[in-house]
Amino acid sequence: MSGKSKLAEEEVVPIEPLAHHSRQPICGTRSRYRCGRRGTAVKVMTISDESKYLLIHGVPDIKCDVKEELRRVCDRFGAIDSLFATDYPAREEFTKVFLLNYKNFANAVKAKKSLDDRDFLGSVLHVCYAPERETIDETRDKLRQRRRYVSNVLTKGHLKTTRSEPLDCHRVADECGVESPEVVVEKATEDKLKRKYSEIPEKSSHESQSPVDPSSEPKRAKLTPKIRWRK
Repeated sequence: MSGKSKLAEEEVVPIEPLAHHSRQPICGTRSRYRCGRRGTAVKVMTISDESKYLLIHGVPDIKCDVKEELRRVCDRFGAIDSLFATDYPAREEFTKVFLLNYKNFANAVKAKKSLDDRDFLGSVLHVCYAPERETIDETRDKLRQRRRYVSNVLTKGHLKTTRSEPLDCHRVADECGVESPEVVVEKATEDKLKRKYSEIPEKSSHESQSPVDPSSEPKRAKLTPKIRWRK
């Protein structure tokens, strides 16, 4: 990093407080079976509300190099474009507010979910989006990325549903102009049964009426039990 960029990041950026910067109260009207272990607020986020710019509230104002420590924590989620200290009038006492800008939009979303309500040097952070800091080109690029992401998800879902659909054998057979597999199997089974019963020789009426001679039947050997004598 050059000395010029270092001096630029040491500058304090003035930011006007807006309604979406503040933390919302915990939702108390949620059904009991939907409540988790920790109470949370309900907030609907759209692509217009999300941004590469993040405001990090609640950073403790202590003598150590808090900025470098915060950079080290935020650098885990992706490449950072800039990190500025801000002159935020509505901040809590003994805390600072930093403005963080990621190079990639997806990294900013991941960092916001992970860093919000996280303990940092003994203080609980509050992270919110700052879309008002975006330029027209950055907003256009953000919408283009989301459009590409949605189209990819829809394409994968369409391929998954088409592959999971069962194959209609009757429809395929009608389109090909052949008999369906079930009809072919039924015909083959009937032919097999006809061929099987045709090979059995038929008995004459004289053989069927003649009595059976019991002496002609083979005699079964008598089984004598073995006797074991105890000594």
